[in-house]
Formats: sequence, structure tokens, C-alpha cells
Amino acid sequence: MAAAGITGVTLAVGWAWYSLRVSRSLLAEQLISKAYSNRRPFNYRIPGAKYGPVRTTRSETSIAAKSADLFDALELLELDIARQPDDPKLLEVLGRAQILALELSAAEESLKKAFAMKPSDPAIGTDLAVLEALRSETAGDPKLALKALGLLDAMLCCNVSCPVETIIARQNAYLQTVCDQECLW
Repeated sequence: MAAAGITGVTLAVGWAWYSLRVSRSLLAEQLISKAYSNRRPFNYRIPGAKYGPVRTTRSETSIAAKSADLFDALELLELDIARQPDDPKLLEVLGRAQILALELSAAEESLKKAFAMKPSDPAIGTDLAVLEALRSETAGDPKLALKALGLLDAMLCCNVSCPVETIIARQNAYLQTVCDQECLW
């Protein structure tokens, strides 16, 4: 009887810990989506976010300082990453938040680490492609847009159930590549 009680308590504590971890991750994703929807900084889509027009100019370096939601999400994620540095889902969501904050080097580090653990995950691959496409826009380098296109094609080719954000990102990266090539002519 005592063993059953200990097992029950252990299961309850385990479930509570798991629920807290998952709910904090989901809360961070919701905050990121809200920050994106309220002040969309680029053409690429963020999973779960509502559509909205692009509202920033290229001179802005980050919306993190202007968005309490994004700041809170980054804070939550950094606490969880400190506890679980090798969780690919946390790294994916952190990378997405860092993209939105335009912390592209940090986003690359987070997303590459997540992608190394889950190379066929379309959400991580799409986020990496968005990162490359943003770098292409910033640097004016069409080769980076081609790299983004390659990543998106790989995700679409290998995953039957890719999220719509992957398809939209591929379309935007393709259009960017075509526009860059036309400008070169």
C-alpha cells in the first residue's frame, strides 16, 4: 500500500513538472505569435501567428525593446534552456524568438543545434530558411536566398504534412531570388 502511495505521488509530481514545462513552452510560443502579429517585421510567417501587414522599416534593429510579449517569451525560454539545453523544441522556439528580435547570429546557433537533433523537422528547417532569407535581404546577397530555397525545398520534399508557413516562406524566398536576379540583369 505504501509503495502504491509513493508511486502515485511520484507520478503526480512528474506530471506536474511535465505540464509546467510544456505550458511554459506553449506560453512562450503564444507570446512570440502575438508579438509577430502586433508588429510584423518581415514578410515571412511565424507558426500560429495571425496575418498582418509588415509594419516596420529596415532602420529598426529589433522589436524586442518595443514588445513586452517578445521580451517575456525570450525570458521564459532562456530560463527553460538553462535547465534543458538540449531540448530541440525549446531551441526551435528560442531560435524563432531570436529571429523576431532580429538577433540573427543567436538564432542561427539555436536553430542549427535543434536541426542537428531533428534534421527532418519542417518547422526547424523553415525557421532556418527564414533566417537565411532575412540575411539575404539584409546583405543583398542572392546566394543566401538560394540557400533558403534549398532548405525549404528539402522540407517540402521530405515531409508530406509541412505547415503552411513552409510553403509561404518558399514562395517569398523564390520571389526574392527572382527579383534579385532581375536586378542583376
